[in-house]
Amino acid sequence: MTPLAKIQLRYDARYEIAMLIEQGRLPEAVACANHKLKQGIIKPHDAKFARDIVSSAMRAPLAHTPRTLLHIF
Repeated sequence: MTPLAKIQLRYDARYEIAMLIEQGRLPEAVACANHKLKQGIIKPHDAKFARDIVSSAMRAPLAHTPRTLLHIF
């Protein structure tokens, strides 16, 4: 796999996780992040950040749009 393909795969995985969070499907987002981490698609800090966003979202309403969430993520 070329380096560019790896970057695109990681970007797509992060986008998928962000969309799950935005849709309010928080348990699925964490499961997806863990699965992508085990597959080696995303890096450990990506998965941790996704879990942190989900834990924050469970405590307060999520006010991020997909664009701002991806900008942060």
